[in-house]
Amino acid sequence: MVLLQTQGELIFAMFVQPCRPLDGGVFFTTEVSYNSPVSTKSLIWIGVFIGSTVGSFIPMLWGGDLLGVSSILWSTIGGLAGIWGGFKLSKMI
Repeated sequence: MVLLQTQGELIFAMFVQPCRPLDGGVFFTTEVSYNSPVSTKSLIWIGVFIGSTVGSFIPMLWGGDLLGVSSILWSTIGGLAGIWGGFKLSKMI
């Protein structure tokens, strides 16, 4: 395990684990863990909230109803886009 610390605070940890592939050789996988201020789960939920809210207002641009079928469809699409965006954002932080 490789650790990087500054002023007593752990900011980076790398775990190296041996693995056995199917052909019988040995190789190593690396799992990297960062001490992020915001969790992946939180960013995904924020993305779902923002995406579904914005998506539900899209039909109002052409005069649609806020509780209509198109609003629910666009809210679902916005929520899925928010999940994707929150996950990608969490990997960038």
